[in-house]
Amino acid sequence: VVVTAQPAAWHLETNADDRAALLDFWAGLAPALHRFDPRLTFPELLNEPVFPGSPEAWRSLQHELLQAVRADLPQHTIVLSGNDWGSIAGLLALRPEADPNVIYSFHYYDPPELTSLAAWRPGLDRTALAALPFPADDRPACFRVAARSDDPATATLIRFYCGLHWSAARFAARFAAAADWARRNHASLLLGEFGASAALNSDARLHWLTAVRRRAEALGIGWMLWGYDDVMGFGLRPPPTRARLDPALLRALGLTGQP
Repeated sequence: VVVTAQPAAWHLETNADDRAALLDFWAGLAPALHRFDPRLTFPELLNEPVFPGSPEAWRSLQHELLQAVRADLPQHTIVLSGNDWGSIAGLLALRPEADPNVIYSFHYYDPPELTSLAAWRPGLDRTALAALPFPADDRPACFRVAARSDDPATATLIRFYCGLHWSAARFAARFAAAADWARRNHASLLLGEFGASAALNSDARLHWLTAVRRRAEALGIGWMLWGYDDVMGFGLRPPPTRARLDPALLRALGLTGQP
């Protein structure tokens, strides 16, 4: 179990009071984790730290947090991450800690035009975006998706996606860079989040999830799907009776049948 802080209203980059609040958070939580088995309980200091363009500022704060939590939890493995929303780029910019009992997490949702249907941009044609293929190796077929939308902004974004020829090979280099960073620094990695919207067409979604999971496993990187009750993963809310997990999604994750 990973136990982490997920700030909703803190502005850690600019607000000293918010940074103090994060330290206070761990000052209260870390002692409470004493009673949980350190082999099964992993404190993660912050989910998706942002600190745009300031990896050293985040490293300094993370180092302070690590020292404080380690004083209370000497046996627990602590999860660290880089800035830039905990991305691979943030990981590569991070100077590792001397603490031998830490692991480093990164999140992966590229390309976001596909996995989140460009959720950061309001007003787009989500129905057209949901038809995006993965892999996008048949360029003419991919471009035909753009013709399905009457919205120029959506059509432009779809053509941008198609022009990048997204496939497993395209993100293999990024995963390899993360694995190289880990080898150089004698570190262990965790793909702490990955997922794709359930609104995406099933063929593209399952191919993307399978490709990411296989790439992580090929490099010896543990992984966690986001999430059980989120549309990027299983999308299950706590039901009154036992939930039935999607067999196709389980197969994409290599958890049943043939991967």
